[in-house]
Amino acid sequence: MARETSPQLPEEEVRRLLSNLNISHKEAKAGKELDKLLTRAIKKVESLSEAVAGGTSGQKKLDLSVLPRCIADQAAIQAFNTSYTLSEIVRELGQGTGTPTAASQTLQLQAEEDVFFEYRATLGHLARNYVESGSDFCICQDDAQTSALVIKILGLKMLPNGQHLMEVKYMHNTRENVKTEHLQAIQKEQKDPNMQMKVSVVEGLFLKKVLDVNAGKLEDSYKKQQAGGLHKGLFQVSFLLPADPLSGEQAEELQLKRCAHCHKAPTHSACSRCKLVNYCSKDCQVAHWPGHKQACKAEAARLAAAQNSALEAAAFADESSAAEDGSDPTAAVDIPLGAAAGISGVSSCIPNNRALGRMKVADLPVHEMGQTPANVHGASRFIVKIQSAAGAAHSPHMIYDQSRSFTGFLDPRIGA
Repeated sequence: MARETSPQLPEEEVRRLLSNLNISHKEAKAGKELDKLLTRAIKKVESLSEAVAGGTSGQKKLDLSVLPRCIADQAAIQAFNTSYTLSEIVRELGQGTGTPTAASQTLQLQAEEDVFFEYRATLGHLARNYVESGSDFCICQDDAQTSALVIKILGLKMLPNGQHLMEVKYMHNTRENVKTEHLQAIQKEQKDPNMQMKVSVVEGLFLKKVLDVNAGKLEDSYKKQQAGGLHKGLFQVSFLLPADPLSGEQAEELQLKRCAHCHKAPTHSACSRCKLVNYCSKDCQVAHWPGHKQACKAEAARLAAAQNSALEAAAFADESSAAEDGSDPTAAVDIPLGAAAGISGVSSCIPNNRALGRMKVADLPVHEMGQTPANVHGASRFIVKIQSAAGAAHSPHMIYDQSRSFTGFLDPRIGA
């Protein structure tokens, strides 16, 4: 049976969605380029590369059958619960100000068009109804019922990094293309209680796009295991992950970059030496090198000089900068964790090659308050970093060394 051509998100809706994610898209051409940019955005908001076994390369695929099931509890609901950005909070507040101003009317219009926000809300509803009501079947459709996305939740799984995953199978159809076998397959899967969600056509198409992208990350062996319950290919297996708003840095990583040699997009690597140019393939990088060599060496030298200057400026006191009180600036000092030192929180040995997002506090070796972490630096001087939240001068600051042999929190409100 030939599969019907599936409707896709219109170009203007994709661009509006990318704008809501603060991703620049003006240089992306309609068609494959724009679709690739949307696909990359979906993977980024889901942290898909971290979720897929194999880490940041994102090249390996998932076999959901080997993942352990997790309890359908409040923790699962919280994992899929939407989080708000500052702009979204401002927008929501602007909607409740009584008589609408021109500005609040604009904010309301943006809220109606924020497909990504509605998508995150849908994830929360799916998880909440599944946990609290046992509803594993949902039909998402618009008021006019012009198209419908049917989702069957197969269960909740736990990824190795502690992230929740919702295992599903799905079917999307339009009123013009629905056939008897589609309705029969739906009736076999539907049971009470079930969910009926009102979503716009665009919201439904975006949710389908997410499911399509994730389905492409599944092992073929897993798909074959599930084939018997897919009603002759009418359903597809996929999964849903919690999705978070992008930070400015994450959005910047997704900006469309063109190959310095062939000028195609997207690119897959940057020059490791100067970081100035990007390439779509190794062949293009090799071909571009003769013309890029001189600029690359000059930029690499500039970066090295800037790094050395920064290290020198950040270096701790040396013999030439003896303290005015006559104390020895090279003396080792034990600083215990506790209110007396103004340092609180946990101190732990965090491997430098593991992302903090994958670590669980419960798995880390913790020093009790009042104890001093082991000094792995000996008599050598080392640099520590003090990190604080932007615009939060009075909140605790995170303090750690480069190797993360210890991590603590410096609270300016105590020990003063």
